[in-house]
Amino acid sequence: MHELARFRPPRPATPPRWLGPQDLTTADRAALLRDGVLVVLHGGAVAPAGTRLRPDERAAAVAAAVPARGALARRTAVWVHTGAGGPGRVEIVLPAGTRRAEPAPERVVHEAALDRHDVQLVGRTRVTTVQRTGLDVARWLEPDESTDLLRVLVDHGFEVSAADRALATLSGHRHVLRARHVLAHL
Repeated sequence: MHELARFRPPRPATPPRWLGPQDLTTADRAALLRDGVLVVLHGGAVAPAGTRLRPDERAAAVAAAVPARGALARRTAVWVHTGAGGPGRVEIVLPAGTRRAEPAPERVVHEAALDRHDVQLVGRTRVTTVQRTGLDVARWLEPDESTDLLRVLVDHGFEVSAADRALATLSGHRHVLRARHVLAHL
């Protein structure tokens, strides 16, 4: 049987589950999007319609927008962890006090204090943890949007009581009261 194996035709290549902006011409991309063959992911990446990407694939699709010391954050981190949320600019966070990343149209850069427990690797890409993502969403997004995203995060391990305890340590910081109000209504 092993002797005959060399005569079998090679397996067809597995098509990619997502494509970056560099993988298609502008015209091909526009036509495939218009016809519903592809759907837009974050940051200009596209995937075949109906494809359910894993968290590591979602992270890899937007990893090019993340500088070495940064991490995917807020709406983009929710999307990586859960698949929820629509396309948009990639949101990243850099540690406070570091040199800001070069401006780029595909991303929004935020600065924040980051503890080593606030960031994890998803595949090869740094992403804020589900818990840190939930805290940031509660603090920095409008209540209607944050409530919807937080409900999805709860199903993926976000602990409301732990978030409320963490917010108690941030008394006097921006948007803490709003975040506590949002958490109280989950």
